Amino acid sequence: MGEENLNLINRFKNICKKYPHKKAIFYKGKYITYLDLYQKCVKYDYILKSRKIIKKKTTILIPFSFDFVSIFIALWQKGNTVYFFEPWIKINEIFSHLLKEIEVLITDRYMLSFFKILGKEILNPFKTNVSKTDDKIEDLKNDDILIVSFTTGLTKSKKIKRNLKNLYYQYLFIDRYLNFKKDKVLTFFPMMLFFHILKGNTTYIYPYKNIKNIDVLNLVEFVKRNKIDRIYLAPFLLKKVLKILKETNTHLKNIEFVCGGGPLDHEFIKKYENFISFNKIFLVYGTQEAEPIAIARLDEILDLKGKGYIAGKPLEEIKIDILDTGIKVKGENVSNGEVFIEDKCYIDDKGYLWILGRYGIENYVYEKEILKFKGIKDVAIFYKNKEIKIKVIGDRRSKSFVKKLLEKSFEKIDIKFVKKIPYDRRHHSKKDYFRIFKKFARKIPSPINAEITASEERIPK
Repeated sequence: MGEENLNLINRFKNICKKYPHKKAIFYKGKYITYLDLYQKCVKYDYILKSRKIIKKKTTILIPFSFDFVSIFIALWQKGNTVYFFEPWIKINEIFSHLLKEIEVLITDRYMLSFFKILGKEILNPFKTNVSKTDDKIEDLKNDDILIVSFTTGLTKSKKIKRNLKNLYYQYLFIDRYLNFKKDKVLTFFPMMLFFHILKGNTTYIYPYKNIKNIDVLNLVEFVKRNKIDRIYLAPFLLKKVLKILKETNTHLKNIEFVCGGGPLDHEFIKKYENFISFNKIFLVYGTQEAEPIAIARLDEILDLKGKGYIAGKPLEEIKIDILDTGIKVKGENVSNGEVFIEDKCYIDDKGYLWILGRYGIENYVYEKEILKFKGIKDVAIFYKNKEIKIKVIGDRRSKSFVKKLLEKSFEKIDIKFVKKIPYDRRHHSKKDYFRIFKKFARKIPSPINAEITASEERIPK
């Protein structure tokens, strides 16, 4: 395949010409059409060209908006690398990355203008009035880095690079296995917005401040009112939606759910069969470095039994090596072509990938069993050799049952009942084991990748 065929911006231009008057994005009660989105992009293209911001390291420090999407696409069109920082990374780390990595800050915040003193270029796109446009796409190579993400790691932020080739094959594989061709989609994952734009869909963005406190009833009404065809969301939010459907006796039979961002206990879903079609729920397993790795349709796995949590069936296009401490994933959609993930896994006789735990241990297996006890609401486990530490939310009277379950495998059992177990702020679907166990977690051998995954809710009693 020629390199020119991998340029996703060419696809964007073709879609805008094909569906000029179709609604591209819906956000905060307003739409933007593909024609309007394209016109915004070529305006920002000219601004970037006039300022000679071409093939530079950039970051966008403005709130999400139609302009944000347009600037993002325009930066790619000019061959720039776009840097993203998760908002919950320590401010001193973000400041350090801005100093070391970034050449151009795109922002409307006056307080950031002091970066000029530090040799950075500042561009306020809203104070640059132009009547000209430019739609020239810079020549890009497959290994040109288009996105660099700084995300939370085990002890500090980690850097993830994605080049043109990675992003193209991520788009291609997800489309091949899930089919992007839908009319109206709602997503809580940013890249899905861009990928669906490439298919000419209408993408809805639901505004929220904190995923943990999202108004789920209002979200369900939003989905029904706008006749959404597919929703991309994390396990924590899917469980919340399913509970609301049952409590309000609401049925969503014609909507597809694509669930990713953390493991999901597929057995938990069984009690919701009257409110949703199981053949319209897809589980997607992957990381920011490798997305997707495995995919499963819920109705095909409901009766499967195994240890831990099912991740799905690995894509035919990727290779997975099962190691004692995790898995090594290779593929065209993988950052740097190869990534090590600290998920302890196995593949069953039907070809499905199961996750046993993190860092070479089977903590998910023990957590899943403990959650079956009456009165246990949540649990987090970490162990090394014959020593196990457990944090539990729930009835203290269950302590003896938990200890009895584990005493055959562990010599030293430390059980503490707590009021809160911390989760990631992005999806609230992965336990933050480092924060939970602190010094004990530092005993983890070779922490290469710090994406921590675990279940948020108990399975049915």
